[in-house]
Amino acid sequence: MRVLLPLGLDLAYDYRPPPEMNLQPGDFVEVPLGTKRRIGVVWDGDDAAPPADPEKLRTVHGRIDLPPLPASTRRFIDWVSRYTMAPLGSVLRMAIATPSLFQPSRPVITYALSGVEPERITGARQRVIDLLRDGPPRTVADIAEAAAVGDGVVRGLAEQGVLLAIENDPDAGFMEPPPDPDTQGPVLSAEQQSAASALMARIGGGFAALALEGVTGSGKTEVYFEAIAEALRRDPDGQVLVLVPEIALTNQLLDRFETRFDAKPMAWHSDLTGRARR
Repeated sequence: MRVLLPLGLDLAYDYRPPPEMNLQPGDFVEVPLGTKRRIGVVWDGDDAAPPADPEKLRTVHGRIDLPPLPASTRRFIDWVSRYTMAPLGSVLRMAIATPSLFQPSRPVITYALSGVEPERITGARQRVIDLLRDGPPRTVADIAEAAAVGDGVVRGLAEQGVLLAIENDPDAGFMEPPPDPDTQGPVLSAEQQSAASALMARIGGGFAALALEGVTGSGKTEVYFEAIAEALRRDPDGQVLVLVPEIALTNQLLDRFETRFDAKPMAWHSDLTGRARR
């Protein structure tokens, strides 16, 4: 079997699978390389590896307890390597570059109201209570930002028992509820509707590139939102990737998305911690 290592290598290396282990393409495995152990991916790409002497093959140490790398991602890595003429292993390294990927997950702690009244009420504490009374459990950072208070206010309420800590599986996927494409948005002008219709007509028709021209404040974002809504109507289980030119614009866009679709999308950028990006 072949294993691609996240190193500057053009080819996957041949290894002998353990007899008691049924390994499949995409599985993360630990293998010997020289005097060290490395983590790689069982590979089924089209790299033209020369045949290896079975007697010289070293044995895979074991499987890493992670979901396998999907076939679509493996083929994308193959394509990027060919298109950019970059070593296949280097492209794999970029695809799995989050250091915490191979570390055990730690639960994400969110907080909800417990029903216990605080010893003393202040304006800051009241804002936290009002926020959680009308919404789902949140992390300390989310509560502090939304209620405009310091982390200490939130932690103080937790220490008094006013807030109940809830452990959440960090690998559980996207937050609920899912976005609602039929949430009423702003009424589009005739020009905006024409642009939105052009975008929506391309959905489901394969790759297409369109440029939307408009000055700042002309409503381009709402046009894109209409296209996103149509994509979600056609495939409620689908996903939409929105690229933002600057990290500084992320929170602004997340807030607008939440208003339009009644759900906050997941953000992914270099300012997030490794655990959050995982």
